Amino acid sequence: MGHLHLYTALCRFCSLALCICLLFGCTRLNMSQEDLEIQMMEHSSASVLSTPAPQEQTDLCLPVSDEGIHSPFAYAGTTPSVVPLIYQSLFYLDDNYCPQPQLAGTLTMGAENTSCTVTLRTGARFSDGSGVSAADVVASLREALRYPQRFTMLAQTVSGCREENGAVVITLQQPERNIASLLTFPVCKAGTQSQDIPLGSGPFVYQTGSNLLEQNPYYPEDSLSIQKVELIPVSDEESLGYMLKIGVIDFYFSANATPDSYSHGSREYVTLNRLTYLGANRQSGALLSNDSLWQLILDTIQKEQLVSYACGNTASITNVPFHPGYWQHRTPNDLPQSSQPESAPLSQSSSPSQPEQPLSIQQIMQQLGYSQQDAEGYWCNSYQGAMNRFTLRIVINTENTVRHQLAQLLREQLGEIGIEAQIVSEAYASYLQTIASRQFDLYIGEVQLDVNMDLSHLFTEENCAKLGFPYHADLLEAARQLQGGQISDEAFLSLFFSYGTMEPLYYQRGTLCYTRNLTADFIDGHRELFYRLEWY
Repeated sequence: MGHLHLYTALCRFCSLALCICLLFGCTRLNMSQEDLEIQMMEHSSASVLSTPAPQEQTDLCLPVSDEGIHSPFAYAGTTPSVVPLIYQSLFYLDDNYCPQPQLAGTLTMGAENTSCTVTLRTGARFSDGSGVSAADVVASLREALRYPQRFTMLAQTVSGCREENGAVVITLQQPERNIASLLTFPVCKAGTQSQDIPLGSGPFVYQTGSNLLEQNPYYPEDSLSIQKVELIPVSDEESLGYMLKIGVIDFYFSANATPDSYSHGSREYVTLNRLTYLGANRQSGALLSNDSLWQLILDTIQKEQLVSYACGNTASITNVPFHPGYWQHRTPNDLPQSSQPESAPLSQSSSPSQPEQPLSIQQIMQQLGYSQQDAEGYWCNSYQGAMNRFTLRIVINTENTVRHQLAQLLREQLGEIGIEAQIVSEAYASYLQTIASRQFDLYIGEVQLDVNMDLSHLFTEENCAKLGFPYHADLLEAARQLQGGQISDEAFLSLFFSYGTMEPLYYQRGTLCYTRNLTADFIDGHRELFYRLEWY
């Protein structure tokens, strides 16, 4: 499965870190009398001294590629980028992958969502003092389109752009209701876009020949408390934790969060756009082609228990294929009439294929020819005097321990209704081949979605073959119509769940680790500036 660019964004900081600091700041228990007297003397002495005011951190140390600063358009490395510190975009993606205006003032969709017009907010200026204009945006967008590897979905969606009456008119190759999510390319001054370091309008300016970013004098001063940013070259992600621990860097981001990692400093979990799902072989003749059995399995699975056991707090449970934060912040006009943000999203329980009066496990097994149960309670049939259990194969890849834990608990839950599950763990290359050849009943997979929440690529004939899904032309067309704004969420999800080839489980979270010197106020006020690091 091809992975697209991941645009990360951060959740708001809570008071947990403060509570922990207060907790660990308490007096030790079981102190000796001598220790207690020394502590009382220290407190007495301290009381006559004025407590210094906390010092606001004015410098920040950030990890960057050890190859140095690169063009924001051409570079496609694997380490974090400081692009958002030097350049602004028309829009940026918030914690929920919802586009928020940055340089853009308004966005108006054209007829049938095949074009859009973007006006610019006033007052934005490049680091040389010149104002940001529509001509600059057009030049930057055209430069971005020259690098489809870096801006894949943008290149697949936008066919052209032009300046018109001080605004930017963008034409699209196909209808796109969420085009703002793709307009996050860096905007630089026209004429500099092909330079190694184009001129930007972000909060900082790169000092050529150094590892420093200094304040853009034309960026609103009242929005900045950091005076400069020092860029610390790093060669691999594995060293970042230690560098934070010894104070070489002030924060870093990892897309692979685990419950027991990054114990030093403070941390936040960020829900990424990576969906983990349960795939099912429902092609004709497969064990799970029986609709009643598949629905029974979905009713049996305790998703919350599965995810909390295997992932802890490093995952966000979902009942829909969309990013949960994005889904919860859909506008009322975009949401199905039967589902509002505060209510449970439409799920498999409302699938049109669900029987009005579900069959019992006994009835289903009898239909399949498994009418007996052995001493351990598993459903069996008798063939030539031998008892044969009804067994489902759950395929996972060996390298992923979280999926192995998910499969183990899933096996236990299926065992409660008398269905035996066999876990088949394979090396990644073999695992992909097994999925493509449909040598499974269930498998646990992961897919990274596009930032514009386009699901259609999952259901193309080519990708269905790779993912082990039966190809349904009407589902692919529904996904494309959903992206074009031609059908509702409700219409798409009803069709999606009626086929039931995959069941969404959770979206993975990444981890932001940062020094405790960065206060809650700093994090809340500067998250847009410093935490929109991009992983290409």
